[in-house]
Amino acid sequence: VFVVAMVGINVVYCIMIALIPDLVCREQTGQANGTLALLLVSGSLFGFALFKTVLQESVGGMYAMYAWVGVATGALTFFSANGISGKREDVLLMRRRTGSVSVKNIPEEANDKAERSRAKRIMATLAALLSLGLVPTVRKMISEPLALMAWAEVRRAYWVYPADHHDFFVVTISRLFYYLGLSVQVFFLYFIHDVLHERTNPEATASALAMVSTAAGAITCYPVGIISDRYAGGRRKPFVYGACAVLAGSNLALLWCKTIRQMAAICAVLGAANGVYLTMDTSLAVDTLPSEPLDKQHEHEDEILGETDRPRDGAAQLLGIWGVFGFIGSALGPLVGGPLLYCFGSQQGLSADSGNSGEQESSSTLGSYRWEGYAVILSLSACYFACSAVTLRWIRDPRL
Repeated sequence: VFVVAMVGINVVYCIMIALIPDLVCREQTGQANGTLALLLVSGSLFGFALFKTVLQESVGGMYAMYAWVGVATGALTFFSANGISGKREDVLLMRRRTGSVSVKNIPEEANDKAERSRAKRIMATLAALLSLGLVPTVRKMISEPLALMAWAEVRRAYWVYPADHHDFFVVTISRLFYYLGLSVQVFFLYFIHDVLHERTNPEATASALAMVSTAAGAITCYPVGIISDRYAGGRRKPFVYGACAVLAGSNLALLWCKTIRQMAAICAVLGAANGVYLTMDTSLAVDTLPSEPLDKQHEHEDEILGETDRPRDGAAQLLGIWGVFGFIGSALGPLVGGPLLYCFGSQQGLSADSGNSGEQESSSTLGSYRWEGYAVILSLSACYFACSAVTLRWIRDPRL
């Protein structure tokens, strides 16, 4: 069940990102991705808050809440997605509403037509689900498109070719390094236990620090998107450089923390930099998507929009690979950091300050590692963030 849930979430995330270049003009890309990042971190903050307040002692309650939230958000996504049309006139209408297209250039009846079309699509989809069942619907969405693809196309769909999409490939590699660096946070629970000597309830402390970090990210992610669009001429790289520098320095600063309060302050800085990076990383991915000239039948609409190109049909596929590289970084980081922590930080027996039985039980459960081990993995994390920033130097587009 968990695998199915994760597959569904990742599919929705990929398509959601792909809608941004289709429906949002370039001048508002940063703002749109700032909104996206705000929603992501707000959802994480909601989960941490529930765990901290009402669900900490109930594993069953956590899974029940996860199920209810999944159903509610799934229904919301379903009805929202059915209101989005791939037709060009609906895209023009949406852009008119955002102010990127003049109202006088679009027929007034397009509004009523779009609303009627949305209602018909919702009713048709509900009727299909009720009359035919879910399995045929899934088969139509997944199996039939795959059957029309040649094996060469399937293989190509799992890789970004640098010769064809140079800048997008660079952004994807930068994202991989970022998530490699971010993955060190899975060891924060052990750091709190071994270095800060919080042995009573380190899990609750780690949850509270995650809330602090997430809240800080929620504060920065949306404003930085607006700043990038309106005051920086759509430039993204300087913000990423700054965010990566702060992330690297903050990870190194953790090594000198002596109290939970000091770590909370650094986690707030980490979260703020994460919010900046999440917005700018997605904006860079959208900005570097490949484009091709419009065909003849869209020349008039191209003049209305004031554009000379449009996203290729492969935008969703490329953004899917971009997302996968983030998951690879999150999975690969602990696989590298775990052995390094063990090799450089392992010690025999319990720490000297584990006097009572409760502390001994906690130490034996979480393990006990020396400061040197954390110095290695946190320094490696700082190097990953530095690589994420340096990689973007190879982007060729001078506008970014």
